[in-house]
Amino acid sequence: GVHRGLEVVVRQVQLDAQVEQLTADIHELETLRAVSDELEETHLDTEAQLLANRGYAVLQPNFRGSTGFGKAFTNAGNGEWGAKMHDDLLDAVKWAVDGGFADPAKVAIMGGSYGGYMCYASAIRYGTRLKGALCVVAISNFVTFLENTQSYRRDLRRVEYGDERDPKQKGKLIEISPVTNVSKLKIPL
Repeated sequence: GVHRGLEVVVRQVQLDAQVEQLTADIHELETLRAVSDELEETHLDTEAQLLANRGYAVLQPNFRGSTGFGKAFTNAGNGEWGAKMHDDLLDAVKWAVDGGFADPAKVAIMGGSYGGYMCYASAIRYGTRLKGALCVVAISNFVTFLENTQSYRRDLRRVEYGDERDPKQKGKLIEISPVTNVSKLKIPL
């Protein structure tokens, strides 16, 4: 649906209409998910299927910054440091709760790579709305990530996240890094 002026596509995996537990699965930005009927028919997400088999509804939003919906949608996440992307995620969770797909007291989040950062950041910022978080190969410190990422990717990531060489941007990157805010974490990882 359209949220905050931007259409966000969501794929939900659920085996039983009575499922109350919800896992919001945040993908790595480079990973293509649910972007076409063809992909939807041929792509089997084994993690989502395993969770659905264990009684979880799995919500996979393609938040701003995701690929597959044109340059404007992909670039809408640049320099946001997750802010509007988190809004997209929370809007998708609200949609699932309002639609009766999930109990708001039983929502967890998971993600890997940049999705792992989103997982950490959501757990820190919105922990009162989440029951738990599973953050895999997550970016926990943007400065060390940018300093140590491979050179061929570094400039692309600087466009997306910010440039650690610029003192003002470096300060913002330190401020939003999960490792800086770990004391605010109130839910299980």
